[in-house]
Amino acid sequence: MQESKERVKTAIKNSGFAFPLRRIVINLSPADLRKEGPSFDLPISVGILAATEQVKLELVEETLFLGEVLLDSRSIQGTNC
Repeated sequence: MQESKERVKTAIKNSGFAFPLRRIVINLSPADLRKEGPSFDLPISVGILAATEQVKLELVEETLFLGEVLLDSRSIQGTNC
């Protein structure tokens, strides 16, 4: 998860948003499912932006985000389904 933390932090900063300085706890469930690779980076990024009120919650509610983050200014992209 350390690599994920660095990818998310870099993507958020490079997209022009602020990465929060306080401690962040993210609960990925179900607990018995192994989480590896970058597939959770986009939803984690969007969740952090919504929780820190950098994007309006109404814009992300009831939206499915698919994809991965890139480490440049195109980092946070999603598909509204």
